[in-house]
Amino acid sequence: MELQHFLRKVESIFPSNSAIEYDKVGLQLDSGKKEVTRCLIAYEITDEVAAEAYSGGFDCIVAFHPLIFFPLQTISSDRRVGRVITNLIAAGIAVVVVHTNLDTHPRGTNMILAQMLGLSECIFMQSNPYHSDRGMGVIGKWREPKSVKDAAALVAHQLKSRVRYAATDINQMISKVAVVAGSGYDFLDYAIKHGAEVLITADAKYHNFHAAKDTIALIEAGHQEMESHVPDILYSLLSEEIKDVDFHRSILNTNPIHYI
Repeated sequence: MELQHFLRKVESIFPSNSAIEYDKVGLQLDSGKKEVTRCLIAYEITDEVAAEAYSGGFDCIVAFHPLIFFPLQTISSDRRVGRVITNLIAAGIAVVVVHTNLDTHPRGTNMILAQMLGLSECIFMQSNPYHSDRGMGVIGKWREPKSVKDAAALVAHQLKSRVRYAATDINQMISKVAVVAGSGYDFLDYAIKHGAEVLITADAKYHNFHAAKDTIALIEAGHQEMESHVPDILYSLLSEEIKDVDFHRSILNTNPIHYI
């Protein structure tokens, strides 16, 4: 399949205007190769994932986390991004990013995560102005109310993640839940507006727990752990719609964080 045709197909599944405004999605690296026949799907691109792409004969990587997010001043081999860019161009491998335009998809990151946590009656927390069926974050309900403490234990178990949590009363019973995978604390006000009793997200700071505590319970899981299902979702959605490309999921765990 021609690269430009492939990009149009990806855009039709994950429109760029369904991503949040400041996100970096779409084609990030054009290696000069005009055809896409074999595509690696990865959570993010590290040196190891790039090597997996070289050795596997892939000509494209579709990644969730953008390879290029901040402006590049130099492309140098002593930095991961510069090193990866140089090596991918040399190997003729393009990079396409599907990030928050996957989060907002009706079968995307947050909807699937909400289902994994046993939530029902799920709706988007913040609607997308361009697509009525898409949005950011999810509001759902547990049929059987849970204490904050039990909810945190469920999140830890389902996501295989260490969690931190805070609430005025950790034994408070909750049923209405807000979920934002990854760095979603900025959606706290939307969660409160929807009447959620707890926000489940990642990357909360110490003072975020203080700020939320008297209004809404806050459960924080690991960033990668909240998004570990992303490659499976991307594989399903892309392979369903694009039949002329051979898709494979990366076998690598790229999470740089270790716990003692």
